[in-house]
Amino acid sequence: MLFSFVRERDQRPVVYQRLRDHVELEQQKDDDVRGLFDGSG
Repeated sequence: MLFSFVRERDQRPVVYQRLRDHVELEQQKDDDVRGLFDGSG
């Protein structure tokens, strides 16, 4: 996906959005489990 972003200028908006969505999903996963295993629950 990164190569598409770099090589194919016309695909950048699509690739950027997919990467951004992926990052947001991973952050949401982290937020969902934060605090579950630290003994505060």
